Amino acid sequence: MGERLERLADTDKSSATSLGCSAAGSFFPIFPRLAYLPRAAFSIWPSRKASFDDLGRDLLLFAKAIQDGLDGLHAFADRIQPVLSELSKAFASLVKGVSATLEAIKTLDEAGWLPHVTTPWSALNITDVSARSQAIEHHYRDNWAAVKATFNDRLGTYAIDNEAKTTFREALAAHEQRHYRATVRLLFREIERVARAELRRFMTKRTDTSQKTLRQIAGELTLGDHGDPLAFRLYSKLRDHLYGDVWDDSVCERFSRDPVPNRHAAMHGFVTYSTAQNSINTLIMTDYIFHLVTVVKRRLAANMSDA
Repeated sequence: MGERLERLADTDKSSATSLGCSAAGSFFPIFPRLAYLPRAAFSIWPSRKASFDDLGRDLLLFAKAIQDGLDGLHAFADRIQPVLSELSKAFASLVKGVSATLEAIKTLDEAGWLPHVTTPWSALNITDVSARSQAIEHHYRDNWAAVKATFNDRLGTYAIDNEAKTTFREALAAHEQRHYRATVRLLFREIERVARAELRRFMTKRTDTSQKTLRQIAGELTLGDHGDPLAFRLYSKLRDHLYGDVWDDSVCERFSRDPVPNRHAAMHGFVTYSTAQNSINTLIMTDYIFHLVTVVKRRLAANMSDA
């Protein structure tokens, strides 16, 4: 019987080798082999043709299938280990990046400034909130020529009309002359004009407003559409703060403590926004909204060309 088992094992060597060629190929053939065991076990009852040779053969094939499957699993684990290692590193890097972004936003929020490409990130290392805010303000004052050039460069890339670009440049000039109230009030009106002109096709109901439509469209865009990982803070300000209603004294008081101007508080005279910080934050929000309008226009143009 030993010779027969050895001969059967040799006969099955080629199939066992093929089973070990890949992880999946080694593992899944176990299941058909399981059918041998109950057939072998029941064959001794009550048939006289059953023999322990048959049972031994089936047990051997079953054992070999198990071993082949285990070998395949080991091979699969060896092959996938480098992939899992790289995925783990990538995920750790992603978590680190998200944590750093959230921490930067929190640090800026505490100082009352919005994130932007012109933000002096080194100032975020200052522990004292008041000193941190002053350092950011000094950066915008001392480096105004470079900051203004950055705003103008970005303005040239936006798909908005010349009226909007000219108005934004006037707002930059007003800030430069320290006419901070004028910057805030001028830009809020221009945002509404641009939103109404460019987003009119989305205003399907008589109750729709340009501000409401702008917020709805911004909420439907992807993170990549917003232009920067930090831009979701600008979106949350647009959604929750920029156009919030001033409906009682407590809300008005809350808006007055926020250096990011609120449209209703500014345009209806509930809050006076007269600081350089108010002005810069309004310039940043306007820059962001012009970017969103451009994204929407270009996406519409692409959809129309594909139709």
